[in-house]
Amino acid sequence: INMPIMDGWQFIDEFVKISPRFGHKIIVYMVSSSINDRDIQRAKQYSEISDYVVKPIVPEKLEDLLQQYYADLAQI
Repeated sequence: INMPIMDGWQFIDEFVKISPRFGHKIIVYMVSSSINDRDIQRAKQYSEISDYVVKPIVPEKLEDLLQQYYADLAQI
């Protein structure tokens, strides 16, 4: 969520504006160290965000994300 120049929320707001131009779905995972429930709930409000992932990403979570990614790809 915290990034230089623009934060993750600003990025996703801009992404929502331009994503229709791409002509296909882009899978977006929000990765953050924030465990604040407000951030997690806010991320769920964006259909463009496939998942909210709390750092650090452990191997088991990475495996889950890869499985989810390939499942999402199959739906595109």
